[in-house]
Amino acid sequence: MCAVAVIYRIEEQVRHRLATTFRTAENPDGKLNDKAQEWWLPSFLQLGESIRVSFKRKQNPFTAPQTADEWEPYLKEKRADVDKLRRQLADAETEINERVYRLFNLTPDEVALLKREVEH
Repeated sequence: MCAVAVIYRIEEQVRHRLATTFRTAENPDGKLNDKAQEWWLPSFLQLGESIRVSFKRKQNPFTAPQTADEWEPYLKEKRADVDKLRRQLADAETEINERVYRLFNLTPDEVALLKREVEH
Protein backbone atom coordinates (compact mmCIF):
# COMPACT_ATOMS: atom_id res chain seq x y z
CA MET A 1 0.00 0.00 0.00
CA CYS A 2 1.37 3.43 -0.88
CA ALA A 3 2.34 5.88 1.84
CA VAL A 4 -0.46 8.33 1.01
CA ALA A 5 -3.06 5.59 1.41
CA VAL A 6 -1.51 4.47 4.70
CA ILE A 7 -1.51 8.05 6.02
CA TYR A 8 -5.16 8.42 5.06
CA ARG A 9 -6.04 5.09 6.68
CA ILE A 10 -4.31 6.04 9.95
CA GLU A 11 -5.95 9.48 10.00
CA GLU A 12 -9.38 7.96 9.41
CA GLN A 13 -8.91 5.22 12.00
CA VAL A 14 -8.00 7.77 14.67
CA ARG A 15 -10.92 10.03 13.69
CA HIS A 16 -13.29 7.08 13.94
CA ARG A 17 -11.92 6.02 17.30
CA LEU A 18 -12.16 9.56 18.66
CA ALA A 19 -15.73 9.95 17.44
CA THR A 20 -16.97 6.60 18.68
CA THR A 21 -15.26 6.93 22.04
CA PHE A 22 -16.24 10.48 22.90
CA ARG A 23 -19.79 10.73 21.53
CA THR A 24 -22.31 11.35 24.25
CA ALA A 25 -25.79 9.94 24.68
CA GLU A 26 -27.08 13.50 24.43
CA ASN A 27 -25.19 14.05 21.18
CA PRO A 28 -24.84 10.62 19.51
CA ASP A 29 -24.72 12.05 15.98
CA GLY A 30 -22.13 14.71 16.75
CA LYS A 31 -19.15 14.96 14.46
CA LEU A 32 -15.59 16.00 15.08
CA ASN A 33 -15.08 19.69 14.38
CA ASP A 34 -12.36 20.86 11.99
CA LYS A 35 -9.70 21.09 14.68
CA ALA A 36 -10.44 17.58 15.93
CA GLN A 37 -10.58 16.25 12.35
CA GLU A 38 -6.93 17.26 12.04
CA TRP A 39 -6.05 15.51 15.30
CA TRP A 40 -2.31 15.46 14.56
CA LEU A 41 -2.00 19.28 14.59
CA PRO A 42 -3.15 20.51 18.02
CA SER A 43 -1.52 19.71 21.32
CA PHE A 44 -3.00 16.89 23.36
CA LEU A 45 -5.05 19.20 25.58
CA GLN A 46 -6.12 21.37 22.63
CA LEU A 47 -7.40 18.24 20.90
CA GLY A 48 -9.32 17.33 24.04
CA GLU A 49 -10.89 20.78 24.04
CA SER A 50 -11.90 20.33 20.41
CA ILE A 51 -13.50 17.01 21.30
CA ARG A 52 -15.33 18.68 24.20
CA VAL A 53 -16.74 21.29 21.83
CA SER A 54 -17.53 18.75 19.07
CA PHE A 55 -19.64 16.59 21.33
CA LYS A 56 -20.87 19.30 23.71
CA ARG A 57 -19.22 17.57 26.64
CA LYS A 58 -18.98 19.26 30.03
CA GLN A 59 -15.21 18.95 30.25
CA ASN A 60 -12.14 18.19 28.20
CA PRO A 61 -11.93 14.39 28.28
CA PHE A 62 -8.13 14.49 28.36
CA THR A 63 -8.07 16.26 31.71
CA ALA A 64 -9.19 12.98 33.31
CA PRO A 65 -5.98 11.11 34.26
CA GLN A 66 -7.16 7.64 33.23
CA THR A 67 -8.39 8.85 29.83
CA ALA A 68 -5.21 10.86 29.30
CA ASP A 69 -3.06 7.84 30.23
CA GLU A 70 -4.85 5.76 27.61
CA TRP A 71 -5.03 8.31 24.81
CA GLU A 72 -1.78 10.24 25.04
CA PRO A 73 0.54 7.33 24.08
CA TYR A 74 -1.88 6.15 21.40
CA LEU A 75 -2.06 9.58 19.75
CA LYS A 76 1.69 10.08 20.11
CA GLU A 77 2.32 6.77 18.33
CA LYS A 78 -0.13 7.55 15.53
CA ARG A 79 1.32 11.06 15.08
CA ALA A 80 4.80 9.54 14.85
CA ASP A 81 3.60 7.02 12.26
CA VAL A 82 2.03 9.75 10.13
CA ASP A 83 5.08 12.04 10.52
CA LYS A 84 7.42 9.23 9.46
CA LEU A 85 5.36 8.50 6.35
CA ARG A 86 5.15 12.19 5.46
CA ARG A 87 8.94 12.49 5.77
CA GLN A 88 9.36 9.44 3.53
CA LEU A 89 7.05 11.04 0.95
CA ALA A 90 8.95 14.32 1.10
CA ASP A 91 12.27 12.48 0.73
CA ALA A 92 10.94 10.54 -2.27
CA GLU A 93 9.64 13.73 -3.86
CA THR A 94 13.02 15.41 -3.35
CA GLU A 95 14.79 12.44 -4.93
CA ILE A 96 12.44 12.46 -7.92
CA ASN A 97 12.93 16.20 -8.37
CA GLU A 98 16.72 15.82 -8.23
CA ARG A 99 16.59 13.09 -10.88
CA VAL A 100 14.44 15.25 -13.15
CA TYR A 101 16.86 18.18 -12.72
CA ARG A 102 19.75 15.92 -13.72
CA LEU A 103 17.80 14.35 -16.59
CA PHE A 104 17.18 17.76 -18.14
CA ASN A 105 20.64 19.09 -17.22
CA LEU A 106 19.14 22.05 -15.38
CA THR A 107 21.52 24.64 -14.01
CA PRO A 108 21.28 25.73 -10.37
CA ASP A 109 19.66 28.97 -11.54
CA GLU A 110 17.05 27.06 -13.55
CA VAL A 111 16.34 24.79 -10.59
CA ALA A 112 15.90 27.81 -8.32
CA LEU A 113 13.53 29.44 -10.83
CA LEU A 114 11.53 26.24 -11.15
CA LYS A 115 11.24 25.88 -7.37
CA ARG A 116 10.05 29.49 -7.05
CA GLU A 117 7.42 28.98 -9.76
CA VAL A 118 6.14 25.75 -8.22
CA GLU A 119 5.75 27.42 -4.80
CA HIS A 120 3.36 29.99 -6.26
